[in-house]
Amino acid sequence: MKNEEKDKRYVYIRVRDLCIIGVIIIILSLLWNFRDKVETLLLNNHNEAKYITISSLPFNSNGKINYLDKDGKTVKVVNKDLYRSYSYIEHNGDMYISNKDNNILKIGKDGSLKDFEIIKREGLSKDDRGIYVNRICIDNDKMYMTQGLVGKTVIYVKDMTGKEEGKKLTEIPYNITNMCIIKDEIILTADRFENLIDIKIDIIILDKNTGEIKKVNKYDENIETYNMSKDNENNIYVVTLKRRLSDEEINKPNKKDEELYDSYISKLNIYNNTIEDIVVDGKNVRGRLIRVEDKNMYIYDDKEDKFKVIDLKENKEVFSEKIGGYIRRYIRSIYFKDDKLYINIGTKDKTYMYIYDVRTNKIIEKKEFKVDEGRDNIIFPITK
Repeated sequence: MKNEEKDKRYVYIRVRDLCIIGVIIIILSLLWNFRDKVETLLLNNHNEAKYITISSLPFNSNGKINYLDKDGKTVKVVNKDLYRSYSYIEHNGDMYISNKDNNILKIGKDGSLKDFEIIKREGLSKDDRGIYVNRICIDNDKMYMTQGLVGKTVIYVKDMTGKEEGKKLTEIPYNITNMCIIKDEIILTADRFENLIDIKIDIIILDKNTGEIKKVNKYDENIETYNMSKDNENNIYVVTLKRRLSDEEINKPNKKDEELYDSYISKLNIYNNTIEDIVVDGKNVRGRLIRVEDKNMYIYDDKEDKFKVIDLKENKEVFSEKIGGYIRRYIRSIYFKDDKLYINIGTKDKTYMYIYDVRTNKIIEKKEFKVDEGRDNIIFPITK
């Protein structure tokens, strides 16, 4: 009898413990699934969101999107799979960001979030590692994306109106570093390393509709194309690297990367295969190319440590000023809206937002934000 009571008690305890464990699992699962709402409620901040900050850890896809008020305090939290090396493009005030596998995240100018597939999942083979976008370009409601693989690049095209499904346009035997669209052609750049120091480039011109290679130009200059930019007249601007050191000096230890080259801004003519230095007031324009928008070129002059604006129509410098943050390396994002350029410059634990007014050629506002330390952080304004 005592053994039966003991057995019943044992079973009761086991069932009770299993129920408790089950309840705990359910509660943890609910907390995980609704962690965004829980975090947001704990903030107890009901101010209007004015900015969006996107942060991700250096070595995985544990991303986070925070909505900030005008003072930089968090209003809302959204956890999201975002890879550290995400690329983004701005189009009509909306941001499109390479997200998780086979996915693009659209952040609307009103702060809304929307995911969409690049191609239908059925279009991927079982052993396909997925589509991870390196570069994005938008032209007439078509989004063109590059995926870098070993020794080749795949190009996909997505109809943003939803009338057609996304598809693979072509595959080419080049490691693509950048892309833009000119009329009916896709202009691609690929690095060509002839040694460990000098970077040459190839320009590959594709038919935008068929993906057929129409022409390949080879340039002998050292050209850095990661911040390649295009103006409204379809001129392409890049950074030309000119050596400071001889082969013997380069091979000496303990050199900083910035000691190797002087950087100058140049204009490419992809049809006659020439490159032209940009000259203002009798001097070659030097530094890092940030962006070309309408008639203005925005650069960082590394020699003078200044943010500068060049009016390309008038061929003159219209703004030059030192600004805070480590602009040499940490320009996180650039956003253009309503004749205002928003520059996001980061440091280890802070990020700065500078707002440049194109009409007055002045920086009209500077904001400082405290961000997640140890994460890559970029900030965009909400401009609804």
